[in-house]
Amino acid sequence: MHELRGAAGEHYRRNLIVALFEGLDDSGNYLLGFSEMKLYAQLTGFAGNDDDWATEYFNLCDENGWNRNVGAHAGQFTTMIDDPNNRCYASNEVLIQMLQALSDITGKDIPIPQPGSATGRGGGGGFSRLVS
Repeated sequence: MHELRGAAGEHYRRNLIVALFEGLDDSGNYLLGFSEMKLYAQLTGFAGNDDDWATEYFNLCDENGWNRNVGAHAGQFTTMIDDPNNRCYASNEVLIQMLQALSDITGKDIPIPQPGSATGRGGGGGFSRLVS
């Protein structure tokens, strides 16, 4: 249902990813660090303890080429969840479910993008602005 094709589909998917990244970026520094990535992992079903998460976080950083002390910037996060060969890949349907769950968990009003909509801090800037 939410798997559009072509440029419109790519734009819609980017909007979903931007919304998820911004919803997870609790510090507002345009990076997803240790605790923010833990919340993402919990949205994917991770249920381990703090030691388990430390191991998993270090593995994610190593697998994806991230600095462990910094975490993932928007482009790195996108690459991770946009690659069907990456174990962290998320379909549009899963992204929507994550956005709904994130809103419930955090109590934040996280708008879920609709096909043809713009999103991003400041209105539609998307990741090109987040990683520049």
